[in-house]
Amino acid sequence: MKNKKRFLKLSAVVLAVVFMALSLASCAMGGSSAAGDASGEHGSLKWEYKKDGQALTISGSGDMTSFADIESIAWGSVKTSVKKVVVEQGITSIGDYAFFGMTALESVTLPADGLTKIGKLAFAYTPALKSIDIPDTVGKIGYGAFETSGITAIALPAGLKTIEANTFKYCASLNTVVGAKVVEVKDNAFAYCDALEAVKLSADRKAEDISASAFAETGFKAEAIKDADGKVKVTYKLVNVDAEDDEDPVLGWRGEILEIGTKREFVAPEIEGYEAVESTKTVRVGKLDMEVVISYNEKGDSADETTEDSGEAESGDESGQAGTPNEDKPLEPMTIVALVVTVLIIIGIIVGTVLFIRHDKKNSGSRTVRKDKKDGKKDNKKKK
Repeated sequence: MKNKKRFLKLSAVVLAVVFMALSLASCAMGGSSAAGDASGEHGSLKWEYKKDGQALTISGSGDMTSFADIESIAWGSVKTSVKKVVVEQGITSIGDYAFFGMTALESVTLPADGLTKIGKLAFAYTPALKSIDIPDTVGKIGYGAFETSGITAIALPAGLKTIEANTFKYCASLNTVVGAKVVEVKDNAFAYCDALEAVKLSADRKAEDISASAFAETGFKAEAIKDADGKVKVTYKLVNVDAEDDEDPVLGWRGEILEIGTKREFVAPEIEGYEAVESTKTVRVGKLDMEVVISYNEKGDSADETTEDSGEAESGDESGQAGTPNEDKPLEPMTIVALVVTVLIIIGIIVGTVLFIRHDKKNSGSRTVRKDKKDGKKDNKKKK
């Protein structure tokens, strides 16, 4: 009977701890999941967030009213879940703080024409955002608009003449900037952009219009700015994503000279034994000597064969930003936290169970000793 009670007590403790572990793990995992569907209005505009695709779409016409601070952002409840932003045609400006702190944001689509302004800190603190296509109709980009973003290279719109203070401050991955019409750069515009290597601005710029602190803590000197009046080379690298580690994945090259800021739709050439992951790929020329990766998969037994047509053209800059698409996707930070928490709790359960059993055995032994002593005293009394 006592053993049965002891077993029930032990089972109750274990179940309680397991329930607590599952609850904590669930909370931790919840941090990496997308928010549910949501929608609303902001001034004359409407917004809608879809969990499927983690996309935020803003529709309507006219200017987007600016937000007073990050606490007043209309879609603030979903901002950390958004991976894609689509601002539809008809919207003429992006308000202050609009997409501030969207830490998961990877893709932005802006109206092809009609957009004239991007507000201050609009895309600040977006570490997952690597590139953005800004239409040439934009003539104003506000203070700190891309501060602490993940931008790697950018072609500024033809309508932009001034880069405001702090616009790209702390963009640690920013390598190349092309602003064909830019004649003025204000304080700390590129401060702490450690990777900055190439800047091309208008040939009409004046030395006194480039702030002394524009490139603070970068190692880049204003004297190194070049004129953005020429063309650049774009290299298309054809890559077999199914290649083995000891096999050369490059199937061939294509290269051409294009105007900075132009768009180009590249049609993937046919290669015997391979199939293009994307039949076409559209790029906007925003990086000096760009390298664009076109991915292919192997088809059947003829995977090792390539056509003579995939011969080499000029290779261009092999230090381009593009990577092979088959890289392993890293675990989300919150998923790692959840796994660590779960492992620690399981270890705690095991240790707690062992200690409980040892403690229960010790108490059981103590009770047995006391009982034996008590029985011994009774026997002595009987003998007397």
